[in-house]
Amino acid sequence: MPHRPTCGKTGVHLFRLAVVPALFLAGGCSHQDPFPSGEVPDSGPRTTTPPIQLTYSIGEDLDPAWRPDGSGLVYSFLRETPSPTDRCLGELPPGGGTRRLEKCVLSGPDIDSTDALGPVAVGPDGRAVWVDARALRGRTAPDVAAIRVGSLAAGDSGTPVRTLPYPAPSGTLHATATDLGWLTPDLLTYIGADVFYTRPCMGCKLDTVVISREAVLLDIASAPPLLQVIPNTAQVSSLFPAADGLSIYYTRAGDTRVFQQVLASGAETVVHDFGSAGIARDVNVRGSVLTAVVGGKVSYGTDPLLGPRQVDSGGVLYRVDLTDGAETPIPFALGVVRHPALAPDGGAAVVEGIDTLRPPPRIDLWLFRLP
Repeated sequence: MPHRPTCGKTGVHLFRLAVVPALFLAGGCSHQDPFPSGEVPDSGPRTTTPPIQLTYSIGEDLDPAWRPDGSGLVYSFLRETPSPTDRCLGELPPGGGTRRLEKCVLSGPDIDSTDALGPVAVGPDGRAVWVDARALRGRTAPDVAAIRVGSLAAGDSGTPVRTLPYPAPSGTLHATATDLGWLTPDLLTYIGADVFYTRPCMGCKLDTVVISREAVLLDIASAPPLLQVIPNTAQVSSLFPAADGLSIYYTRAGDTRVFQQVLASGAETVVHDFGSAGIARDVNVRGSVLTAVVGGKVSYGTDPLLGPRQVDSGGVLYRVDLTDGAETPIPFALGVVRHPALAPDGGAAVVEGIDTLRPPPRIDLWLFRLP
């Protein structure tokens, strides 16, 4: 069940390569600042009419995440120069505007390599965690990759806390990490996932398939960092750390329900069931507000080569009031959405908005004010 969308094809040629975040193979599109200086005031977005389009890049803008205090939005974007296939980390003001931070792999001896940073999450003490993957130019997958912790300063390459890939204690292979989060200042959460590539025919373009395996706790205060697979999270499709620092929220592939697990006891409860609305994923919870992507372009089944998997190309953003279970769908007129990041105050969500009205579909970040 891929965390990122795939074409949903079963390839006659199957490859498993070392490791790559699904965003790593994005095409070499240029990325312009959301609002270049001189076009609009640097203090705000081009429009304040919701939903607000935050980025206007030709390349895909992915994996939005909030700073814990709501003061900014971090995300991954395609670099313009000198290496237009590289992915960097950026930060936007909370309401949109000029990108005020850029973090890329520094050029130099690695100019002939392809470097990808992201996804990213910022912790309560300001430290960030991100996936860093690097490959010689022309390679399909990275030669080296790791989960790193550090600051978002441009010159800080961070400290590797988990190299990728690795065999998990459960016996599965974790080739990359998705849904990065901070449970506490010393405990990271993420989904350990495998990566495959399929071709529908000889000479056809590779289709990247990310298969989520299970949820992981990583204690970075230990030396070396201590990794623990969270029980009963096989086929997890999304993951979000609870504010209490003691539990996690998650969804499972092919399931309409959102679960919460208390880590100390393993006790699991159903937080919400979307029922006939469809398969739930991309869960976020802030206080009594839950958001998730539900239904849409998603399917679950068994691939003859890859086994059980969920193919997800986006769906409908839902807001749920956990006090009474009331559901509110938030429509996106241009198409479908993925990977919402719910603001710390629960009043807004930033999503990857997939514009399907014009070929090929483009992905930008959009800000929705929630009812």
